[in-house]
Amino acid sequence: MTDEGQMKTNQQIRFNIIRLFHILRGLFQGALGHRTFGFVFDWFFPQHFGVIQKCLQVYIEDDEVVYLIFKFLNELLDNQSNRLRFDTWNVNGLIIFKETANFMINYLDLYKCFKAKAVKQDRYKEIYKFLKILMSMLGKCISGGYINFAICDFYNDNSFV
Repeated sequence: MTDEGQMKTNQQIRFNIIRLFHILRGLFQGALGHRTFGFVFDWFFPQHFGVIQKCLQVYIEDDEVVYLIFKFLNELLDNQSNRLRFDTWNVNGLIIFKETANFMINYLDLYKCFKAKAVKQDRYKEIYKFLKILMSMLGKCISGGYINFAICDFYNDNSFV
């Protein structure tokens, strides 16, 4: 991947990143069963998962890109058709939860829970839609049924806290 300065200034790179997250979101939307989701997830994590962190670092000020990344993560957390499982042999649910929680916390810390984010024109477009997608992600983390929060407590993992 190119350096951060070039990523910020080059509109073609930005367009390709937007296209990438649309494609990834569609790919995970199509993986409805446990088996197909597992294949797609195993391809994506850990080799390509760093793309999310890199894009969030570079485009954290670009609301369109950040919102698209959050929509992708929201799709990744969606446990439709019980496609994510927290079995003893499969830690995909825990990985998705921990990584997504980390992205959410970093974003909220950056804007001091939206207190530091200046509203230029439309409060909904600049704050509330992000709050809505973050709450949806948190709801899916809690109600997805793919993570046992007692394990977090047992291993002194403070991701949920």
